[in-house]
Amino acid sequence: MTKNEKPGSILTFGGYNVEKFAKEGLKESDVKWFDIDKQNMQYWSIPMGGDQISLGSGPNSTAKISSSNVILDSGLSYALIPSHDIKVMMQLLNDKYGLSCARDQFDVEQNGGNLAFPTCSGCNKTNYDKVEDFKFKLGGQDFVMPKSSFLHMRDHDKFSDEESEMCNLVLAQSDMDTSGSASFASFFGEGGSQNWLLGD
Repeated sequence: MTKNEKPGSILTFGGYNVEKFAKEGLKESDVKWFDIDKQNMQYWSIPMGGDQISLGSGPNSTAKISSSNVILDSGLSYALIPSHDIKVMMQLLNDKYGLSCARDQFDVEQNGGNLAFPTCSGCNKTNYDKVEDFKFKLGGQDFVMPKSSFLHMRDHDKFSDEESEMCNLVLAQSDMDTSGSASFASFFGEGGSQNWLLGD
């Protein structure tokens, strides 16, 4: 695709290049395939196939979620999750690791209640290192949301040089009002968001 001597772009038809699009070391056998929800063909919507989410193992590790589908959206760089499930996930972080997570009131007011990322106190390096990955079902298969994609530790306190004990929970609560909008209702669920939206 270039006249230069150096290799240019590559266009693949009828397949994909695992070496280009997967993490280093992954192989063809690591690619997962899912059946999409035939009742919602407008989007890449995948039934979760389970109503449990877990955070590691042992006591206080598992809780029930309310959502039934995940919509894949490559245009997102984070996850949009209904409030019930966000609260469940924050409670797991509190019960297991003592992290107290809540949405910043200023962000809530600025964003009209949506897209305000929670912050978590008690998140010193020791506690942060203990946090494990979230696990849930996607298409009936076990799926992992790694800690690096949902919890970011602040390097230091912005008001001092001391080590920060705050983390950002990079999961946005989405309870969009879909009443009167057929397009939004089909995307987020009747009456409000009932689906997870996962970005890449």
